[in-house]
Amino acid sequence: MTAPRRPDLAEAIRRRAEADQRVRRFAIEARKPTDEEWAHARETDRDNTAWLAQLVDEHGWPGIELVGQPASHDAWLLAQHADAQPQLQRRWLTLLRKAVEVGDAQRSCLAYLQDRVAVHSGQPQRHGTQWTRIDGVNRLAALADPDKVNQWRDACSLEPLTAEEIAEAHRPDDPRR
Repeated sequence: MTAPRRPDLAEAIRRRAEADQRVRRFAIEARKPTDEEWAHARETDRDNTAWLAQLVDEHGWPGIELVGQPASHDAWLLAQHADAQPQLQRRWLTLLRKAVEVGDAQRSCLAYLQDRVAVHSGQPQRHGTQWTRIDGVNRLAALADPDKVNQWRDACSLEPLTAEEIAEAHRPDDPRR
């Protein structure tokens, strides 16, 4: 593997991704966040989103060639958490798709961002990467095609969903339908 062209950008992305994960420690600990923790996470996301927007404007999508595989993955993480700026997520989705097409980004990152954009737009997801909280229970967000979801996941090197997860995403009493 060749060294990234911009190790300085790779390091900056890594630091921001570490901060992103640090403010989400409640998720790692599987507990309900406090209002203060959510506010801090949103503030971190706003800062990271603005920073990533500037980086992408100046350098294009931070792909593997530019920043290396780990930092390219970390850039996706920042984009994934830019929910307050859906227009940027959609723009970055287009750029990430082009990067994947030329082997400059991971297909799994594309699957996650594609699903995130779809779910936040009120559409069903293709790869089954996004979950939603309904009546206090985490459930898989609606799927575009439950019969093909695991084929699509396999093409992105994602583990298959269980039959139970797929069935739960398509319950007839689901308020998302």
